[in-house]
Amino acid sequence: MGESVQTLQRRAKKWNISSFSVITDNELDAVLHNHLADFPLVGEAMITGHLHSVKICVQRKRLRLSIQRVHEMLYLLQFNDARILCLGQTHFGMWMQTTN
Repeated sequence: MGESVQTLQRRAKKWNISSFSVITDNELDAVLHNHLADFPLVGEAMITGHLHSVKICVQRKRLRLSIQRVHEMLYLLQFNDARILCLGQTHFGMWMQTTN
């Protein structure tokens, strides 16, 4: 851009532009996990709005990577729950067959 850091900071302050939040990936994942567990079908824009409402501002790339990690985690948890349910039904079905 050709601008010094001081100039960018001064202009950001003048135009009331906030800087990015200092938050780790794990903390961001936890915030998103809590939100997506309650609202699993929201998109990136709604998630961004939620983060802004709790005063978290992160780069779009970090947000997208976090969404991907959290969606994978929620999918695996859902898959494991379904697998346990299916295993229970299978065992119950086998028990029913052996008693006849």
